[in-house]
Amino acid sequence: MAQVHPRHSDRRSPSPGPHPEHTNPDLRPAGGRGHPRSYRRRRHRRTTERSPRGRSDRRDSDHDGPPDVRTCRVERVRQGSRNLVAARAVGGLRAGIVRAIVGEGELKMGTDIAGGVEVRPQGRGSPWLLADVNLDALPRHYDAFGLLFGVRNFAGFEPVAPGRGLPEDASPELLCLQCADSEHGHTWVSWTELAHIDWSVRALRVDDRIHEYRSTSDGPCLVGKASHHGHAWRAVAGERADPRGSAYPEGTEWRAGDRLWRVERLSRGDVLRVDPQLRALLDTMRDLAERHGGDNVRLLVWFDS
Repeated sequence: MAQVHPRHSDRRSPSPGPHPEHTNPDLRPAGGRGHPRSYRRRRHRRTTERSPRGRSDRRDSDHDGPPDVRTCRVERVRQGSRNLVAARAVGGLRAGIVRAIVGEGELKMGTDIAGGVEVRPQGRGSPWLLADVNLDALPRHYDAFGLLFGVRNFAGFEPVAPGRGLPEDASPELLCLQCADSEHGHTWVSWTELAHIDWSVRALRVDDRIHEYRSTSDGPCLVGKASHHGHAWRAVAGERADPRGSAYPEGTEWRAGDRLWRVERLSRGDVLRVDPQLRALLDTMRDLAERHGGDNVRLLVWFDS
């Protein structure tokens, strides 16, 4: 989930004077070929201008490609808008069919996480600097999002650091990683707070998603968990049964053939156990905190839905 990129001190251009990024191996270089591909891409943010009619006219930055490429991209967006208008003519019928399959309230886009890790090598009162820690490997893990930041908190955890916004002293390099208007849920958490998490604590309630298992010779195997279910579950639970796990007591079960559906309540440790990328990120932050101090290492994130 988190990886420390190779250091690229041999690729940095000379500086007229010492700079923390040139002397501290934990810091992400300010530019050049040493950047991860995703980081270079994210730095080239789109700009938004206000037209006389009050609409937002988007145009790509000069780094996004030659004019013909940008023109094609704009045309694709326009064509997509035309397709959307046409689709709305039959949208009512399609939406009705989809809702009948997946259930009301499930027509939502997925949510991904982005952000970075900052360190303060000179301690309190000194500038924060973006560390060379890549968050691109973080999976779409809603239990981790909910536990740490209260986003997509289907499991019902008490979040560690929800909705704080980005700190006023966030580094310019960190702010440059933002690239979409749809980003939301900006927040941050220090290593000191993460280090004090009690991983044995359970969620405040049962998971809204009913857990599905398949029987194997080695015991039950988790197939997945969801707040909507197919015909197999409805055949045993009833066509009008509430598909949300929170509608039933903990431990409620349904069985059909080799399938088992169960209402469960997660612990914080359950989240960490199934997420090696999160464990790797925490290990990296722990190493940074040993060098700089727990209050001088923090994780800043936001989400895109």
